[in-house]
Amino acid sequence: MEKIICKKLSKIEKEFLIAIGEKIKTARQSQGMTKGKLSKLSRISYGFLNNIELGKVDIDIITLNKLSLILKLSHNDIYS
Repeated sequence: MEKIICKKLSKIEKEFLIAIGEKIKTARQSQGMTKGKLSKLSRISYGFLNNIELGKVDIDIITLNKLSLILKLSHNDIYS
């Protein structure tokens, strides 16, 4: 499910999504992985993945878990 960010999110919620996106992007880049490769591995569209990394979408837990597994990120990595 690809959801675009809702304007009704609070500033704190938006900042949280941006922080998660930055962590995903940093992990992907540190592994030398392109967005295209992560998109294929995760079966998430390139555009949606780009919006996740930019913090522009409200990512669901299933998608976050899928990306975390591929990127070998722990829950502590994501939420710290």
